[in-house]
Amino acid sequence: SLPGLLLGALALLADPGNPHKLLLALIAGDLAGALFGAWGLRRAGVNRLLERRGDVGLLLAVGLAAATLGAVVSMTLLVLGPQRVSDALPQWLLLSVLGRWIGALLAGVPLLALNREALSRAFGPARRSLTWLLLGTVLAGAAAAFGVPAEGSVLPLALACLPAALLSAMLVHAGLGLASAAAAALALGAAWASALGLGPFAALQPPYSLAPTWAYAAALMGTLLLVHVLTKDSLSVERRWIQALGGAGLGVGEWVLSRDEGRTSPQWNQLSGDTTASLSGWLARVHDDDRSELQIQLERLRSGAQSRAQRELRLQCEDGWRWLYLQLIVAERDHHGQAARLIATLSDSSERHDAQARQRLSSSLFQHLHEGLLIADADLRVLDVNPAYTQILGATRQELLGSVPPMLRPSPPDPLVRQQRLLMWSSLRSTGRWRGEVVERRRDQPIEVPHLLGVREGAALLELIDVQQKTAARGRVLPDERAQ
Repeated sequence: SLPGLLLGALALLADPGNPHKLLLALIAGDLAGALFGAWGLRRAGVNRLLERRGDVGLLLAVGLAAATLGAVVSMTLLVLGPQRVSDALPQWLLLSVLGRWIGALLAGVPLLALNREALSRAFGPARRSLTWLLLGTVLAGAAAAFGVPAEGSVLPLALACLPAALLSAMLVHAGLGLASAAAAALALGAAWASALGLGPFAALQPPYSLAPTWAYAAALMGTLLLVHVLTKDSLSVERRWIQALGGAGLGVGEWVLSRDEGRTSPQWNQLSGDTTASLSGWLARVHDDDRSELQIQLERLRSGAQSRAQRELRLQCEDGWRWLYLQLIVAERDHHGQAARLIATLSDSSERHDAQARQRLSSSLFQHLHEGLLIADADLRVLDVNPAYTQILGATRQELLGSVPPMLRPSPPDPLVRQQRLLMWSSLRSTGRWRGEVVERRRDQPIEVPHLLGVREGAALLELIDVQQKTAARGRVLPDERAQ
């Protein structure tokens, strides 16, 4: 960026050994490098937040190329100019490239990563206190290290290392934008303090007075970028796992029990219908009939009686009560053996709960239906029968399971019955159903088979109605109608 390259030029100008006639050449080189750097970053598609490792690598490469171009342009103008050029031209070129590169990084990284969202995150209600504490400590450490005259003591040098460590903590807590901006301000302050004869780096005489400052600035930004890449890699792995679990319909939550706070994934928030981060707030929305048992399980997890728990519960959502399946795992315990951190997964079990309810209803209907029902597989062997079927045929369920019912056998000895079977199977193949009367032996009583439903997924459903019982019931009704 243009401000970064200008900062590199200012670092060179801070050296008293550099004549101010270099200003025009430096500005021209900085402008050329800035234009090339802006074009290179756009062409490479570098993410402004530097969230990927490749983005940091591209930033370093484009910044070095832009600094080299700026140094070459400045050197060319100096060679073509009327003033005498020093014989140490290669050394000057190398220092110019390094100064511009360090300046580009010091100013470019904050300009890329620092935005309104980053500031809102750093100074939000949950992070504000620690952010101000870290900033104040960095400022105090810098003032103690660079606000005193240069001397041979190692104490200022040790104090100069303290802000570097605090900047890494600020990076993890508040993000790269604010930490890099503080690093740039710290490096610039160290450079000007050294030029004024203050701080641990001012003891050296020109032209070597800026070398420790440049190394300090490079160490600050290099450490921040290294920590940023490592933390982003860990966070990227975590984010990919959360996305994978969310794609599978699983929400993830984590709670620190001592502080009653935690964090939840987007899928968890979607399933819960709320973004409540505290465990107590989430438990308040659990159905009363489920909350007491869940709290008992939580107490067992806290005490160490068990390490994991799972249960189905109802949670209050915008559209009413929703059935959810919760799994809890103790991820960390304190030195007393008490649970300190819980990890939970949440999935929607509404469809499964409704399917189980429908299955229980179907099973109840199957068992209590007055018509006899038989279910056979693709080989026409009995899979299950209801009590009415066994009552109609006078056979037990155990006798029928695995057998082929006579009414489904394809080749009965009676020609009329055989013809009826052919018509039945023809109707099944064409329409998937058949209705008719057959004679089945049960104490010489005829039995009507009004429905044989279609074969679905290799199974058949057979419904039986006892004709004599049906006729007898009809006969009991007719005298009453005649009397009326």
